[in-house]
Amino acid sequence: MNIPYELKFLFDVRYLNGTVYKQNEQDVSERDPTKSCYACIDHSNIDVFSLRGADACVSVVPREGEIYMNGEVAFRIDEPVVEVPKVYYWRNVSIDKNMNVLQVIYKIGLSFVNSAGKQVDKFFQLA
Repeated sequence: MNIPYELKFLFDVRYLNGTVYKQNEQDVSERDPTKSCYACIDHSNIDVFSLRGADACVSVVPREGEIYMNGEVAFRIDEPVVEVPKVYYWRNVSIDKNMNVLQVIYKIGLSFVNSAGKQVDKFFQLA
């Protein structure tokens, strides 16, 4: 059973050179129609990665180690890191076939290695 759904949140990426890449509503890459839009992001040059919906916007600024929720700082790395943090994003779709209910959970945040060599993941979940 396939339950169609619309994306409640769409991402956009502003690169270090100022260009912007936006996810389309079909989540199909313009460069390669067999892939999602996320697969075409140049992760090494992200300035800001934002996930936007009607009632929320979460932005990740990896080089600053910050996560913003609706324009306010929600998290800031306050310890030395080994390298530039990576953007952490995924969309999980679960379907209860008995109840014909679909739930989509979005997770966005940062993943980094601290100076002690421990990987730290900080993310926010939106539904």
